[in-house]
Amino acid sequence: MADSCFHLFGVRHHGPGCARSLLGALDALQPDCLLVEGPPEGEAMLPFVLDAGLTPPIALLIYNPDDSQQAAFYPFAEFSPEWQALGHALARNTPTRFMDLPMGCQFALDKAQIEAVRQAAEAAASEAEAGAIEESKADAETDADGSAEETEFEEADLYADPLHWLGQAAGYDDGESWWNHLVEERNDSLELFAAIGEAMTTVRSEAPARRRSDYEQQREILREAHMRKCMRQAQKDGFERIAVVCGAWHVPALEKMPTAKADNDLLKALPKTKVAATWAP
Repeated sequence: MADSCFHLFGVRHHGPGCARSLLGALDALQPDCLLVEGPPEGEAMLPFVLDAGLTPPIALLIYNPDDSQQAAFYPFAEFSPEWQALGHALARNTPTRFMDLPMGCQFALDKAQIEAVRQAAEAAASEAEAGAIEESKADAETDADGSAEETEFEEADLYADPLHWLGQAAGYDDGESWWNHLVEERNDSLELFAAIGEAMTTVRSEAPARRRSDYEQQREILREAHMRKCMRQAQKDGFERIAVVCGAWHVPALEKMPTAKADNDLLKALPKTKVAATWAP
């Protein structure tokens, strides 16, 4: 379990019920530090959150000033839990930090991945020209009547969205219906987030694995390692009631801490690109 100084609030981005419950939880906790899933490079933009001229819907824009194709938007609505948490903390002068893997690292990793895919495509094209390419595994496994495609289509939702699996297991048509009924339409606070944590632990341990590339899986591992690193830093800085607001999916990975060395080894020597930040309408 995470140290008792950490209070994990798993939310759905832009969930109005989550936002309402989160404010109640923060009022009860009165944290002395707030960590939010977001780009650390955007922290310089946080003082503008309380500016009367900055009204949602808006987005925090992180971009590479030397390559306009590398950009990421972090959108906020008035009912976004993260926006409400930021306003709550900043209005009380509570130290507030973003804890996601820096976008400078993510951009650099993306660029390296694009180059690797390009090189692989060129190698595959060369093999094809030489007549050495083999029939794909997918073609070999699909029978004449296309039954493999039908099975894949039927199971697609389970692999794309783990909440779909959980919702159906609980008797709902889909994960969206389950989440809305049990989370967005409720009015409690701390108890709600404990239940979300338990549900996400079940999903991550028992639901069918999401179909993702090795690169996507590794990037998630790095992101969660950096979140834990930021949590440890906040604790090292002397904070005792640390509120951690993140996507609900990440809660189990932040609740059970590996060693600091394990996370630091993962994050060691990551490439990095220069980025800038601004608010955008």
